[in-house]
Amino acid sequence: IIPDNPPQIDFVTDDRNRLLQFGQSLKLDIQASDDFGLADISVVARPMEKEEPGRVLKRWTYLGPPGNPGPLRESFSLLLDPSLFESGASYYLEALANDFRPGRVPSRSRPILLRLKSGDDLALRDDDPLKSAFEALKRAADSQEKANHLTANLHTYLQDVLQKMSLPSQ
Repeated sequence: IIPDNPPQIDFVTDDRNRLLQFGQSLKLDIQASDDFGLADISVVARPMEKEEPGRVLKRWTYLGPPGNPGPLRESFSLLLDPSLFESGASYYLEALANDFRPGRVPSRSRPILLRLKSGDDLALRDDDPLKSAFEALKRAADSQEKANHLTANLHTYLQDVLQKMSLPSQ
């Protein structure tokens, strides 16, 4: 019996600490290989401050078994979007690779630390003619963020409130 080793995967970069802001794109290059063949590769974002499994941002799948042994190189341009990430938060970006082994557990790359600038980190010079418009935009973004949190809170408890409202008065 020939042993089937786990895949090898990593980001192709030396810069593993990134500070970016919303609207920017982050180019990610991933390289993976396996002794018999890869089933899939994915890029996952995990919040640093929370215990969450993470969100798959991109996945590539390959035909098999046995799959393509590689080395395979995939590229992904991640647009930093407020619907995917929180302002001022930090995330681990990891690349995962699966092969066709029974009971497979994905191989993980070394993480990239992604830190997002908060609205407070963004500023214009005092003599910039657009400073007042920029400040108004920051206030609007803060208000929108508060509204998003309130809406998420309402959505969480909406079923309970509706059930209580439908109960007869005592």
